[in-house]
Amino acid sequence: MSNLTATTRELYERSVVKQVFEKLALFAMLKEGRHIAFKGGRKIQRPVEMDTTESLMQDYTPMEGMTGGSKTILQLPEFTWKYAQMPVQYTVEEEIQNDGGVDTAPVDLVDTLVQAAQNGTKRGFAKRFYTSNTTTTDSGKKFQSVCDALCHAATPYGSLARTTAVRTWWMGASVDGTWTDQAAAYTPSIALFRQALDRCRQYRDPGEKWYAISGSSIFRAYKSQCEARTLYSREGSKLMRYGFETLMIDGVEFVLDPYLDTMTPGTTTKYFFLINPETWELRLHPKRSLKFTGFTWQGDQVGGLDAYLGRVMATGNLICWQPNANIWLSNVA
Repeated sequence: MSNLTATTRELYERSVVKQVFEKLALFAMLKEGRHIAFKGGRKIQRPVEMDTTESLMQDYTPMEGMTGGSKTILQLPEFTWKYAQMPVQYTVEEEIQNDGGVDTAPVDLVDTLVQAAQNGTKRGFAKRFYTSNTTTTDSGKKFQSVCDALCHAATPYGSLARTTAVRTWWMGASVDGTWTDQAAAYTPSIALFRQALDRCRQYRDPGEKWYAISGSSIFRAYKSQCEARTLYSREGSKLMRYGFETLMIDGVEFVLDPYLDTMTPGTTTKYFFLINPETWELRLHPKRSLKFTGFTWQGDQVGGLDAYLGRVMATGNLICWQPNANIWLSNVA
């Protein structure tokens, strides 16, 4: 039993980076930019700039009095920890079969458990990160999503209220400048891509890196347009990175994420994201950063099962510290 626990934990934790962190497009981008933080604390918070001091600048003559003044440019949003776990269980029958060696074991139990746990964790995070929670007030128990951060809705995010008139800097960027167009119908086109990118670049250094993410139908539409215009190079047309097929548009890597095709048919297939990874953070508590607990026999209680149960524990949250440098369009088709 202890050998199985040790073997499973070692295999899981040795390969979790490759099989989970590098198999999800968003995880891979954050990992590449070192925006996955393993930190503790009571809450997750940090000061963010909500405005500039531009309005304080004065034009004057040498004999004219100079103005003073100050302006509030910082806010302190805060996010709570979210908890998730993936159970890993096997019965005494599976244990006995596995102990019989290759002649009697129908499958490699350790390898099967590790693969199932990693695949389930990967799919579970994909669903949570691309699907709105039941609430965006941070009071829900799920990890908050990209959609929660970038929606155009009169709902708080990170404890800060926001509307289409107040704190629009705390919403995802708006293609038409109204902050009500997130669900508007758009046709995938190079013009739309450039318009969305221009909006995001207003609020960050234009030289920073952005990524576009979509499901297969939108990706194919853009790929066809690139092929028709021969805008792609040999290196950028099928650049395989982290297991994703990507293309380049105006220096922005466009990533196909197939999980968007499988989660909510007809809905997430229309999602288009333009992400600046410098504005995001995946916070994971160091004691629960997708760590495997080991197996415990469940039969030592009255009515207990003759089975062994372990868990993959995750405590953290997905946070955007500057939503207006990113875009989510939910109706691109």
